[in-house]
Amino acid sequence: MSELKEHLKFGIKAEWDGKTGAEVRTEAGKIFSIDTPTEFGGYGRAPCPDELFLTSIAGCVLTTFLWFTRKRGVEISEVRLDAESEVELVKGAYSLKAIRVKVEVRAPEQHVSAARKCLDLAIRYCHISRSIEQCVRVEVLGEVLSR
Repeated sequence: MSELKEHLKFGIKAEWDGKTGAEVRTEAGKIFSIDTPTEFGGYGRAPCPDELFLTSIAGCVLTTFLWFTRKRGVEISEVRLDAESEVELVKGAYSLKAIRVKVEVRAPEQHVSAARKCLDLAIRYCHISRSIEQCVRVEVLGEVLSR
């Protein structure tokens, strides 16, 4: 595996779709859509920013975990993540109050302990959850089970 880079930069461009959402393009050329939930007058045709934010956190935990398993040669057979957030209306404006991510990993019996260590490291080193933890409580719970 290559060495970790000192600095990374990511960017997107979003263009309004003329309705209630946007088409988003990453610098690498990947395209996806976002939309406003129906509760707020949108069409709900695509994920809303809250769902993408949860996806970003869960995805960071997952990809960090996978990086550690590859680096350490740990075999896994399945990984599932569930993420949810609590959003509260305070003084007329919404605010995130808490984010919970549950991770379930299955691994061969001889790799359970090593997979648990990789999961602990992923929880510790996920840069997105670490970056927001001073603003929003982020709780990541995980278990590793024998397959």
